[in-house]
This record gives sequence, C-alpha cells and structure tokens, in this order.
Amino acid sequence: MKQSNYFLKSKGLIFRLIFLSLLLICPMAKASTPPATPVYVSVSPINHDLILVPGQHKCPPCVPTIILQGHTLSFSYAYVDWELQLWQNGMEVYSETLTSSSQVVLPSYLVGDYELRIVGSTYYLHGNISLGDE
Repeated sequence: MKQSNYFLKSKGLIFRLIFLSLLLICPMAKASTPPATPVYVSVSPINHDLILVPGQHKCPPCVPTIILQGHTLSFSYAYVDWELQLWQNGMEVYSETLTSSSQVVLPSYLVGDYELRIVGSTYYLHGNISLGDE
C-alpha cells in the first residue's frame, strides 16, 4: 500500500513539473516571433478623369488581405510589376517593384509609421503601417 501511494505521489509530482515547464516555455516561444497584424488598405484611381479603353478593366482591383509580421508584408495576391512605396511626412522614403512573389521583406533600417502605397497602372492601394525594431 505504501509503495502504490508513493508511486501516485511521484506521478503527480512529475506531471506538475512537466506542466509548469510548459507554462514557462510557451511565453518564451511567443516572444521570439513578432505578431502578425493586418494592414487595412483602400483602393483609389490614379487619375480621377480615367477614360477606359476597350479591354481595360472597368472596376478597381479587389482589396487584398495584407499581413505585416515584423518587416515582412504578405499579400493575398501577387501584384506583379506594381510598385510598393513607403511615404513618411509627405515624402517617398522607400520604393520597390513587386515581382511574382506574394511576400516582401522590407529593410530593417525602416522604423516608424509609414503610408504604404502599392501603385498599379490605373489604381493604387494605400494604408498605414508601423515598423518597429526587431
């Protein structure tokens, strides 16, 4: 009887140690990856007097889902040959032509609040992002 009691107590102690170690490890794992935040954008025409020619799109592009995680922007759609621009205080501070990838890694030296613009031939998407130190 004493041996089975000892076994049950040691089994409970081992379970508690494992549970407590998992509680300590989980917050450390979360701290290593920056949180993913959605970027809300609007669609605007580049030229408000836009005259459509036959074969040209008559409606604006769909508003994409854009996720910012650290300095990485992930798009729900690959905007091939569109230009990604970051603006701060009315000045363009960064520009990059998008390729077939649906992800862009921004340079780590960019820190602060920016207006994000993704510019196509007739429309552009715009929203605000905040980049921090990593």
